[in-house]
Amino acid sequence: MGGLADIKATRIQAILHTLAAERGEMSLEHLRAAAPEAVHSELGRFKGVGKKTIACVQLFALEVRAC
Repeated sequence: MGGLADIKATRIQAILHTLAAERGEMSLEHLRAAAPEAVHSELGRFKGVGKKTIACVQLFALEVRAC
């Protein structure tokens, strides 16, 4: 255990609340058809989300090959 669970949980919840407030739902589906640069820009604005996390989201959640 790395001790980061509380920090990560707080950040994930903040991202979900932001998505709900901005888009009316807690979903990244709107990014599925977006250009890779747009995905990087959208996800990169959240605290704690870096290149590796963005690549994993693209590959596993959006089923888009990460650049």
